[in-house]
Amino acid sequence: MRPVQCIKQQELAQLRSTLVISSVSHCVVELVQNSIDAGATSIEVAVQKNGNSLSVSDNGCGINPQCLKMVGQRNASSKHSENENFYGSRGEALASIGEVARLEITTRGSSVQAFTIIIKGSESLFYGPSKSNRKPGTTVLVTDLFYKYPVRRKQLLSKDNLHAITRALECIALISPGVSLSLVDPERNLRLLSVKRVETAVSIFRQLFGLPLSQGFEYVSFTDEDSTIDVSGHISTVPHPTKQHQYLYANRHHLAPCDLHALINRLFAESSFAQGLIDGSPQKGLQRKVKADRFPLFILNIRFNPKYFRCDLDSSSSAVAFHDRDTVIQVLEQLIQSFLEEHMFVSKQKCVRKRKRDEFDSEIWLCGTGEDEPAGNHTMLPAVRSSCSYINPSVKLPAVEKSMSARLWAEDALKQWDNPVFKAAPRNVHAAKPSTSGAASSRLVYNSSAFQGFAETPQCITKDDLRTFEVIGQVDRQFIACKYSASHTSTNSNNTAIVLVDQHAADERIRLEELLANFLNANSESAVETVILKPPMRFPISASEAVVFERQSAVMRKWGFRLIITRSGHLSPGKDESRAGTTADLSTVPRLVVDRCVLDKDLTIDLIRQHSFWLDEHGTEERRRVMPTGLVDLLNSKACRSAIMFGDELSPEECAQIIEKLKCTNFPFQCAHGRPSMVPLLKLPQRAGKPQWAIVSCLACSKTSTIKT
Repeated sequence: MRPVQCIKQQELAQLRSTLVISSVSHCVVELVQNSIDAGATSIEVAVQKNGNSLSVSDNGCGINPQCLKMVGQRNASSKHSENENFYGSRGEALASIGEVARLEITTRGSSVQAFTIIIKGSESLFYGPSKSNRKPGTTVLVTDLFYKYPVRRKQLLSKDNLHAITRALECIALISPGVSLSLVDPERNLRLLSVKRVETAVSIFRQLFGLPLSQGFEYVSFTDEDSTIDVSGHISTVPHPTKQHQYLYANRHHLAPCDLHALINRLFAESSFAQGLIDGSPQKGLQRKVKADRFPLFILNIRFNPKYFRCDLDSSSSAVAFHDRDTVIQVLEQLIQSFLEEHMFVSKQKCVRKRKRDEFDSEIWLCGTGEDEPAGNHTMLPAVRSSCSYINPSVKLPAVEKSMSARLWAEDALKQWDNPVFKAAPRNVHAAKPSTSGAASSRLVYNSSAFQGFAETPQCITKDDLRTFEVIGQVDRQFIACKYSASHTSTNSNNTAIVLVDQHAADERIRLEELLANFLNANSESAVETVILKPPMRFPISASEAVVFERQSAVMRKWGFRLIITRSGHLSPGKDESRAGTTADLSTVPRLVVDRCVLDKDLTIDLIRQHSFWLDEHGTEERRRVMPTGLVDLLNSKACRSAIMFGDELSPEECAQIIEKLKCTNFPFQCAHGRPSMVPLLKLPQRAGKPQWAIVSCLACSKTSTIKT
């Protein structure tokens, strides 16, 4: 065994630097945060498209010549006080950049002369007066990033870093409204981002994403009882199709999506937030909420004193681990709950859902004080802006005694009553509930406890079992009874078993996979068979939507939706986007869903918006190959509407044809909507020399069908 040795300090510094500076966007963020800590009110970032060169210039306080000599040394920092709310105080950023790149800093502080220092590989190459006659402030130039790491550098130069940098700077701008921030591409002489100094984050949001998207924001604030933690910011009353504009900060550090984001989204999802706009909303110009809009927009900052409430940020400053996470969750939950109650998205009374099963197997919703009180003593009334009900304690009703005798009396009375208007509803056939186990595409697992008292029930059906299916006949014009050789029964008993196949679910699955095969193989891998719309379907869009549509136009064209964006007018930051006259013309749609797309224009627009924003938020190459969710829903609906329905009579040949086609599908055990397509009934008892009989009770028709096997 080789002896254990410590890593050399030089190698350790290189490893540490690659963790602190992991990408071009992270390098830019660290430099911009240093400028804000220096009191800068104007910052300009210039980045080449491949990230080979970048610079950050500011008008901050600058660095004195004596202190400039120490810049680039590990743990050298001027931000020592814990009372100051600085972005960083560990002295890691500049030292790490100087280790993995060529770092040139030109600065002027209180002195008349500007000074420059050049660092590469943690070694100072030059230090002295600068030839430039600049104003107070600092300019940092970074070149040859990751020059020591050829694999990472090759990957860096092969991709466009500007989009990630733009998103990172947007997050900084929203939490620093008092700073003017701009991003420039010097190669193309193009200004990608320009934000002016304002007073609030909403004004920054309006400059970045337009007026319509920023109209519903309202200021919120909440402080805990000990005044050790405070959450403040803005939440919009208008939902959005994606989670792209959900900004959560911890002491101004932007947090990557985590359980705190999930908590906020869960609270909004449990309310009536996404069910419609606020009744009588005072804001003017709010557009009709579409079906795809269901996520909240928010800009929230969690503030706390590091002395009393610590949090550990990772090297990228995007993930956080609070030492007292329960307090953070409690304060955040109370803030969101207060916002929802104020805007009547939830009832102010505490809502407790209790599921009670009475004799008719119904579900009861109880809302009120949360105490366990008998439901029979209250009146159930509809709640304000809620899908449940609440208790009116002022109305008292006599409690109803529930006993077996009362149940039997009611059932006997209903059986003897001849309803002159409606026929009696058929009783449900006893069915087993499916349980998830193993791969859904390879087998179907069932819990056989529901069939206690019957013969042994097969525990699961596999695709191998499906190949042995033999049709017995149609049952009650709803199911197809089959027998098969069960492969998961004991070896000492007979393997023949009975299964009921849902004729509608089976045919729906067959038709869906046929539609998918025709849709995906219609033309080529890069396109589907489309229909040209004459005239094109035109609809207005905002400037921010136009940017997203253009960015994802190639992917949407692959799925058959060809969009042409038209801009008729110039829009300056902060102006009303509706006056810019930006429109989208949809010229082609997939042939298989052209009828729904043309008849329901809103549904088509929702489909395009939802998938475009989803791609913009999760723009990986793998996810670009995922079929739009709205398109899948359309194909599911088309398969369902054209499938065989309950009540349709089938001949033995038609039953056999359905079973044979079902054997060839990829997911034979579930319909297009995910419901089970079959259920095993029982295993036939073995009686040597005697024919076997399976008795299927059709309770809905009050008769028994006997099928010889």
